[in-house]
Amino acid sequence: MPFTTYHLASGLLIGFFFKKRVDWLTLIVTTTILVDIEPILVFVSLLRNYPVHGYLHTYLASILMGVISGFALYLARGLLSPLNRIFHLSERSHGLISYISGGVLGWFLHVLMDTPLYIDIKPFYPLTVNPLYNPLNVRVLRGLYDIVLICGFITYAIHFYKSIRCESAISLLRMGSLLILGGFIISLHGFNIELRTYSEWLVAVSSILVLMGVYSSLKCLLKLRTISYSRAVLVLVLIAITILTLQVILRIVLMRIDYLLVAWPLLLLVTLLIRKSLNNFKLKVFRLPVGNMLVVSTALIIVVIGVPLLLLLLLAVTMGGYTYTKL
Repeated sequence: MPFTTYHLASGLLIGFFFKKRVDWLTLIVTTTILVDIEPILVFVSLLRNYPVHGYLHTYLASILMGVISGFALYLARGLLSPLNRIFHLSERSHGLISYISGGVLGWFLHVLMDTPLYIDIKPFYPLTVNPLYNPLNVRVLRGLYDIVLICGFITYAIHFYKSIRCESAISLLRMGSLLILGGFIISLHGFNIELRTYSEWLVAVSSILVLMGVYSSLKCLLKLRTISYSRAVLVLVLIAITILTLQVILRIVLMRIDYLLVAWPLLLLVTLLIRKSLNNFKLKVFRLPVGNMLVVSTALIIVVIGVPLLLLLLLAVTMGGYTYTKL
């Protein structure tokens, strides 16, 4: 399970309420990335004879490493300022205390979420036991974390929308990509391929977000007059049919991959219908038309590689990493 997205969502949610006193980006980077450097080093065998969740996954480390992380990110604030601007995470300049507070809070939040889930964590080090671990509570906790996941992304999406609503119509495309990206990320937690099960409510929420994202993107294209109203309606209807088809398939045959591929041609058809309109946008890095990239990514979903390509494309558009030139 992609547990890191739980940490990302918690950083988005908690950081929103403390954004005036805590550097939001520092909190997100700390809770999502920095703490999990430890298990990554274990997985790649750079740390041998070492637990997956070791000294860095302790509340003592939350203070020490949180302060160090906050100070380091404060020194790098000039390099990180574009991210704050792109994702609208900071409304004003923060001082050193705000960065350190973000580091400590982010580190503590990560350890807090991991503590009841893993037996190898020693959160109250130097104590060598984890009194909060209980395997019977894992399902309940994951349900709670699902709520955090949804609340985190929805809270940030509302914040993002309020931040860009006064900008140009092109910003609607960024909003649409963010909603679709959030829907995909939430859906990753909704499926269990091995057990061939899925969470109906997570899938429902992710479907709604994707539908809203498509609507926002189409609204952008309509405002720019790069797509006709009839084609936009057709695309929206086809997306709704694709989502309903997936819902029906899941209820009837659960996680049969061959049946799930029934929806793939519909999705590919949608991308072909909007390809020309989206080709008015080109990625800044590779100067590739967004429409063509979307078609390629969707086509390659059948061999899996298209999934990360699609997620990267959505992230690039969300970040505003494109130029617009009407063909």
